[in-house]
Amino acid sequence: NAITLCVVTVAMLSTLFPIEGLARVTSLLTLIIFALVAVALIQLKRKSGNASPGIFTVPFWLPVVSVAMIGFLLVFEGVRRLG
Repeated sequence: NAITLCVVTVAMLSTLFPIEGLARVTSLLTLIIFALVAVALIQLKRKSGNASPGIFTVPFWLPVVSVAMIGFLLVFEGVRRLG
C-alpha cells in the first residue's frame, strides 16, 4: 500500500534527520516540481498551439512568469543560506 510506505518513510526520516532540514528540502523540491510543470506547460503550448473549444487554457505568459518567480525564489534561498 502506497500510504503505508509513505508513512513509514516519513517516520524513518523524521527520526534520523532534524525536522527543519526535512521541511526545507521538501519546500525546495516542491518549488522545483512546480517549475518543471510550468516548463512542461510552456512546451505543450509551443507544440499544440490553440486548444479545442471547451478546454481550460492559460495565457502563455503565466507559466513563463511562474518559472521566473520560482527561479528567483530558489536563487534567493540559495543566497540566504550562503550568507
